[in-house]
Amino acid sequence: MKRVWGIQESDFFEKKFSRFRKKNKGIDQLLLDNLDTYFNTLKSGSLPINIKAGFIHSEPNGIKAIDQKGRKGEGMGTPKEARLYIFPDTETFILHLITVGDKNSQTPDIKDCISFVTDLQKNKGV
Repeated sequence: MKRVWGIQESDFFEKKFSRFRKKNKGIDQLLLDNLDTYFNTLKSGSLPINIKAGFIHSEPNGIKAIDQKGRKGEGMGTPKEARLYIFPDTETFILHLITVGDKNSQTPDIKDCISFVTDLQKNKGV
């Protein structure tokens, strides 16, 4: 029986994405479009490790970063580099939306993601 993937936001994702959206008009939609492509590929049965695209970056602990590449924002020129951090949990079939940021916040964003995944795995008893 094929498992169905779902999406779950971290406790702080919505607040952080809302702030990001206000500062980065248009880039938010580029990220969401690429997220949608990734999620649809997961739902089609592909394993996260097998999903390859120019907008997907592997980070530590199975975390993936989705950027805005491959999409053009209307009237935006070249969009600012941004990352939407996710964790595809292959045990629970939940795609966790962890956080979002730009190149300037990349290092602390990745640290937050590692903490999130570590806590998630502790709570599952892994």
